[in-house]
Amino acid sequence: PIRWISLWPLEIATLLLYVGAAIGLGSHNTLDTIGMNAFLMSLLVLAAAWGKRALEHHERTAFALLAVERTLRCEAEHKLSRAFQEQAKSPEEDAASIPATAYTADLFDLEKDGSIEIQLEKLLELGAREHWLIRAEELQLSQHKVLGKGGFGMALVA
Repeated sequence: PIRWISLWPLEIATLLLYVGAAIGLGSHNTLDTIGMNAFLMSLLVLAAAWGKRALEHHERTAFALLAVERTLRCEAEHKLSRAFQEQAKSPEEDAASIPATAYTADLFDLEKDGSIEIQLEKLLELGAREHWLIRAEELQLSQHKVLGKGGFGMALVA
């Protein structure tokens, strides 16, 4: 509305300027022709003003819809994150997931009694509990994109 009100003086000034220049400065047209031209110009000004107001109304409506849509999306994402948090571990499980240096040190100690297979099984259990394992079906290796090679193997783009 503020933009609409600020345009009224300009719209009226356009008509008054034409009529004032045609009559005040003189014109080879008759007063009937000047009157007809002023009427046609006022129709053009009214059509432009109506178009501007309709465009602004459309822009405001579109912005309001966008704001509502973004609000709904934010609320849905918040609910989703809350649902994931509620499905997460209980406090007891959270306490169990705190890394204990002694426990992980035992897992990675290759000189400790026990077979490597048992240590690997314990590592797999820890990885599953801590969610840092990547399942084979989640990987897509590109054998054409080698990051590097060494004595122990190759690093590929996944």
